Amino acid sequence: LQGLSNAEVYFASRQDGQALDYFAKAREAAADVAADPRFCSLEELPGFVSEFTARAQAFEQQHTEIVLQDEIKLAIGTAQSHLSQAEQALKTTEGVAIEKSARAREARQSIVNNPRISDRPEIVSFLAEFDARLSTFQSALTDQVLGTAIRDATSKATSQLDLANSYFDSHREEQAQAYFVRAREAAAECASDVRFAGLPEIDLFFEKFLVDAGLFEDKFRKAQSTTAFKKAQDRCETPLGFAETYFDSHRRARALQYLHEAREALLSFEQDSSLMAFPNAQAWFEETATRMNAFEELYTKTVFAEELKSAMDRCQGRLELAQSSFKSSSVDRAADYIHQAREQAVTLGADDRFLRSAEVDLFLNEFRAKVDALAVQIDAHIAEEALRKERSDAYQLLSIAGTYFASHRENQTCAYVSRARDALHVYRSQHGADEWSTEFESAIDSFVAEHASSALNEEVKRLISSNQQYIHGAQFFLKSHARESALESFESAREVAQQLGDERFNGHSAVEEFFSAWPTTVRSFEHAFNHSELLEKSNKLKSQARQRLDQARSSSSQKLDERALVQLTEAKQTLEELRAESAVMGMDGMREFADALANEIAQFSVEFNRRVYADEALSLRRQAENQMHLAETLLQRHAASEALVKYQST
Repeated sequence: LQGLSNAEVYFASRQDGQALDYFAKAREAAADVAADPRFCSLEELPGFVSEFTARAQAFEQQHTEIVLQDEIKLAIGTAQSHLSQAEQALKTTEGVAIEKSARAREARQSIVNNPRISDRPEIVSFLAEFDARLSTFQSALTDQVLGTAIRDATSKATSQLDLANSYFDSHREEQAQAYFVRAREAAAECASDVRFAGLPEIDLFFEKFLVDAGLFEDKFRKAQSTTAFKKAQDRCETPLGFAETYFDSHRRARALQYLHEAREALLSFEQDSSLMAFPNAQAWFEETATRMNAFEELYTKTVFAEELKSAMDRCQGRLELAQSSFKSSSVDRAADYIHQAREQAVTLGADDRFLRSAEVDLFLNEFRAKVDALAVQIDAHIAEEALRKERSDAYQLLSIAGTYFASHRENQTCAYVSRARDALHVYRSQHGADEWSTEFESAIDSFVAEHASSALNEEVKRLISSNQQYIHGAQFFLKSHARESALESFESAREVAQQLGDERFNGHSAVEEFFSAWPTTVRSFEHAFNHSELLEKSNKLKSQARQRLDQARSSSSQKLDERALVQLTEAKQTLEELRAESAVMGMDGMREFADALANEIAQFSVEFNRRVYADEALSLRRQAENQMHLAETLLQRHAASEALVKYQST
């Protein structure tokens, strides 16, 4: 009950949160009391329950009612606030007024959609009053917006028409026409807007606008006609003026181009009946046509003379270039310019404009005579240069033959001599036998004769040199103990000598001198070859004998007596083989060498035998002493029989 009282107090002071907390605690406490078995038998319990239940229900109803009242006040206040703001904004800002009215409708719809408050009497009366205010506001808004729309639509059309008149007064017809089109478009939009149908303001606007538009069209049409006439005149006079200006500055092509434009413009002017209907149009047309005809006559006369002079200058220029090139020895270029000059003359003579011109005929006759004269000089020069080159090439072949001959290249020499004779034959077939051909033929014959003698001498010299090289090679190989190579080289020398014996070289002094010395050379080589053979054999035997003796001494020093004895025997045998070669023993120093080696062998044999036998005797003595000492030892140990055996072996 205390909790419920606290809830009522807090609720009365508008502290709903605390009131609800205390109310919940009171209900929990009451539930605990009712559920406690200790209090079930108390008489006060039913009264408490009834009192608490009644007070709790009353508190809940009171709380619910107050909450609904607050919610109703808030919803009504929100809707009225938005509508009031919309009404206030209507006087200043239509956009804000529309926005606030939309929010007011949303607030109203929220109230209608809330089932807890929508059926309340105060809500019903509020909605009736609110809808009346909203309808009144909407009517005022519509009237105000429509008036603004009418003002904007009519003002747009009127302002565009005013701008069109202003630009027209400033002679800016294109801008004026553009703004007039915009004014008509704005008026058409105003007429098609269903909101303005039947409104007196719109009818009054169109009465005035149509009058003003008609006035503008009339004056614009008149101005357009005058402007078109002036532009048509300008299209004729401007290019004609350009044509005269360019003609005076010698720019003929541009002048002719502008003259054609002026004629086309004048023809268009004549064909336009509206332009020809203007006052003074016919007089202006005749004056301009006369001016054009006079200019064209002047142009034709002047250009004809200039083009004729230019054509003659082109012909003369090519002829002068040909003459200059010929003087500077540029014959090919001169011939090319002669060809170009003839082409220019043909072009000039074929031009229809100059067919009946005596001046052109006279110029072409003189020009062709000059060209032909120069062409004759050029042809003569070319023929002379060709002849000079042909002779030079022929001598060049003979010169190349001499170069190859100096390099001992016989095949190439003969080939170029043959080509030189062919060149001489071709020359005589074309030009006949003249002084130069006779001179060149003599040069060829002299070269061939000189070549034949020199070639024989060169060949003899080459063969003798080759023979000497082979002889020197054979001698070198003999000194190097390469007897087979020496023999091969000497055989090559014999072959070269046989070549020198050819009948072509009969009577040649160098060949006769060579063969006078050749037998001596052969004998000298054969003697040297044989001597080298004996020397090689003797050296081999001497080396073998000496080697065997040295080996025997070495083996003896190492106590290898059996090997030493074998090697000593081989040394004696080699010495006997050496003494058996009588040819070898006949060589200088061989007998002395054999005797000395025999003494060394004999001395070594004595020393060897003495050492070998002395060692053997010493060994036998030591064996006897050892056996005697062993026999004595056995006897002392009473081994008489064994001692006797050892003693007997001693």
